[in-house]
Amino acid sequence: MTYLKVIAISIVLYILLLQINLKMLEKRIDFLVENIDKYYQQYGSYPNNFDFISTKTDFTTESYCDLWDKNIAGYGNCYFVKNDKDYTILVMGFSSKILFSSHNKIKEFNSNKYD
Repeated sequence: MTYLKVIAISIVLYILLLQINLKMLEKRIDFLVENIDKYYQQYGSYPNNFDFISTKTDFTTESYCDLWDKNIAGYGNCYFVKNDKDYTILVMGFSSKILFSSHNKIKEFNSNKYD
């Protein structure tokens, strides 16, 4: 009987951790989209990278933010790519990921498009 309780509690805790993970990823992607849209309204073009928010960047055409970057709300490794007239952001956490494209303004949870 105690084994069943331990298993049930473990399953519930695992599901809660997955939900927290998704909420934190969504918080980060919402923060990034909001700041990129503010940048667009202010300068009339999308930024090339996360330099105006984040402390870490790797490339000029693709920008990276660290999982625990304190300048960006939430957590998750994030990748930003600017295209001609839009941009794409991928935020990856421990067990989930969220893909956002400004072209269609849709968040895709656990999308495999850019693996």
